[in-house]
Amino acid sequence: MNATALARPGIEDPAVRGFNFADMQRHGRWVMPRLLKAFPHLDQRQMECWLRGVMPSPEYLMRYQDHSVALAQVLRSQANAVEAVVHEIFVWCEDPEDKEQQREASEFYSEFAIWAHHLGCKTVMVDNNSDVPQEMIKEKLGRLFERKQWFARV
Repeated sequence: MNATALARPGIEDPAVRGFNFADMQRHGRWVMPRLLKAFPHLDQRQMECWLRGVMPSPEYLMRYQDHSVALAQVLRSQANAVEAVVHEIFVWCEDPEDKEQQREASEFYSEFAIWAHHLGCKTVMVDNNSDVPQEMIKEKLGRLFERKQWFARV
């Protein structure tokens, strides 16, 4: 992990805060439609129930800023796996094309790195569902690696 991800140099108060269900009042108008599009198998009621379960769970990290929201999950590939991996579920901006909002949202990757470090994880899976360009992610985490996986549809 890049040392700058832990130190957050030059950032006095990144204004990254924990997301609670009450924050849907502020961000829900743009977050909920994106969630429903990203997870089309859930309706709004099911999505709200899922979020209520995710937000307090220690297996998830949900954060927000003025114009961005992010969610990550810690997973083990097997129940007895030695090391867990942090997986980005999404990193979104209110306006996905706005460069300032992308820069704001890139700070979530520092948060993911700090969380992973505290959990003893050495890997953070990124750029899964992100409005942040890879170059901005690299600024926060350093070099990115690509992993190829094989799977079968059954």
